[in-house]
Amino acid sequence: MKSVKYISALDGLRGICILPVIFKHLGFVNIHAYVGVQGFFVISGFLIFTQLLDEIEYSNLQDHKPRKTVIWQTGSINLRKFYLRRIARLLPSAALIWLLSVIFLVITRVPLETWILGLIGSFTFTTNVLISFFGYRNISSSFEYTWSLGVTEQFYLFGPLFLSFLYFRLKLSYKRILMIILCMSLAVIAVNKVMWILVADGTNFLDRLGLASPLYLFGILFGCTLALARKSYLRIIQYFTHGHKFDFMSLVAIFLIALLVVENLPWSKDMSLLVSAILFGIIILKVYVSEFSFTSKVLNFYILRTIGKISYILFLANMLFKNFVEHYTKKELLDLNSFSKLISITILMIISWFIYNYFENPLRNYLNKRFQLK
Repeated sequence: MKSVKYISALDGLRGICILPVIFKHLGFVNIHAYVGVQGFFVISGFLIFTQLLDEIEYSNLQDHKPRKTVIWQTGSINLRKFYLRRIARLLPSAALIWLLSVIFLVITRVPLETWILGLIGSFTFTTNVLISFFGYRNISSSFEYTWSLGVTEQFYLFGPLFLSFLYFRLKLSYKRILMIILCMSLAVIAVNKVMWILVADGTNFLDRLGLASPLYLFGILFGCTLALARKSYLRIIQYFTHGHKFDFMSLVAIFLIALLVVENLPWSKDMSLLVSAILFGIIILKVYVSEFSFTSKVLNFYILRTIGKISYILFLANMLFKNFVEHYTKKELLDLNSFSKLISITILMIISWFIYNYFENPLRNYLNKRFQLK
């Protein structure tokens, strides 16, 4: 399976995405974490579809005709290796943190019935589905955050199948697939608007699906759209992203994302999700097309890139860390002063760095080598 090329600046962008999530969960209540979550969705959609499209092209170069469909092999997309790579990437670290969470919950004598549903949802990547049936109140705060991981994993499950169906079964070109996914993105916006109009009490019906807003789905689809556009209109994208003007636009996008995170702007959360998805898309295209641009240099700042590398561990561990600190200090993080909160965040980052370097990364490399996933 052909791996998507590594762009170090995207680690810096992940760092920008995870920071508002961590700050929000660890006591800075005025931070808008959903902007960072949307960024992760856009990155995931772009990278996964880029990987799948690159594999199709690489395979077609090796043999002029797409291979026939066999089990775990759809056209020239090796689903078996794709899914194994996702498991090797996501499950080991998640299993470690969730096991530690269970140990903490047992030691602190939290009743089993209050968190077992969340544990099941986490290990099956269906927390968002369980929330749709049982509501947020029945999912422990120790596992509630995994709704976004569930959405991402379900995209990993169905995204390759959907692309394979359109490309290999229906024989559609990249441009037509691009139009289909673009229409799906616009449909998500329309559905979101209609549901807010229809539900009189202001509660979004699709919130029950664990998406918190259907516009998170727009983020994933928008990332997929960017990947297809890069393949279909590469010369046009290179023309517009080349030079200092687009570099300046990308830096402005970074500034505006920071503004969306810290300021209460005079528009809705949904508008912020739409705008942030587009801003992240601008940055992704710039750093992917031009690895040596000034934007890439900004995102390659060592601390920011390091935070991006450990972002998955930070995402998994922050709620466990929060519950641990609050249990043993007998204080909520909200009641601590800003300096104490920053110290807590720093400690969490140090712990996450050790887990990444001495558990996550070595184990992932071993699994990739053991099952020949690269």
